[in-house]
Amino acid sequence: MSFEPDVADDCLLVDGTETVTLHSTSVVSVAGAKRGSLSLEETEFRQVGLEASDLAWNLPQINLGGIEPRQGDAIEDAGGSRWTILSVTKSPLSGVWRAITRRQL
Repeated sequence: MSFEPDVADDCLLVDGTETVTLHSTSVVSVAGAKRGSLSLEETEFRQVGLEASDLAWNLPQINLGGIEPRQGDAIEDAGGSRWTILSVTKSPLSGVWRAITRRQL
């Protein structure tokens, strides 16, 4: 007997998520998005000119409908605020995109 776990949607088992809208090559609603502070590494090295008010969004690949977020795209949160993506990386293990963003005024 073999056991082949399917972990593709494990990234959705997180509290404190919200549904956001990603404005990219097309507009897609993304359930399971989670906002959070920048990591220590990101703040220590001030990657891409980061500011204290910038924040990170984790976007589950499984809910992106085939869209890959990229620099310059925007994330609209549940409250209607827009955040411009400054940089984005994908975790190959979790299938989650991490977008570093700055709030649009």
